[in-house]
Amino acid sequence: MGEGKRMMRLYVDDLRRCPEGWKMARTITDAVAHLFNGRVHEISIDHDIVFIRGGDIRMHKESFMPVVHVLCLLPLDQRPSKIRIHTANVDAGWKMVELLEKAGYKDISYVLGGDDCTQEDVQKLKGEL
Repeated sequence: MGEGKRMMRLYVDDLRRCPEGWKMARTITDAVAHLFNGRVHEISIDHDIVFIRGGDIRMHKESFMPVVHVLCLLPLDQRPSKIRIHTANVDAGWKMVELLEKAGYKDISYVLGGDDCTQEDVQKLKGEL
């Protein structure tokens, strides 16, 4: 597929608000579905997934690491040209970068500490559940 047809910027995060101009994927399934359609040219990925119950926020055992594994297995013509890691989990973020580099990705950036996640983002998500 030509680069001109790959127009989506995909933001993979369960909690943060989606930046303007990006398509949101809140789940692993959503992110993988978008990747397989071959239109993603840039992706920004969080690592940790949180579990919210009754106002209590806890770390979930799952993460968005499976999305990184899918990225590593994508055929070259379906791979995003730019990858951005925006997790606050520093060790996991570096592991994601390492896997992507081993798979041949070149344009990878890592926002140390992740993007800002506001209390407003958390409250909005609680309201959606």
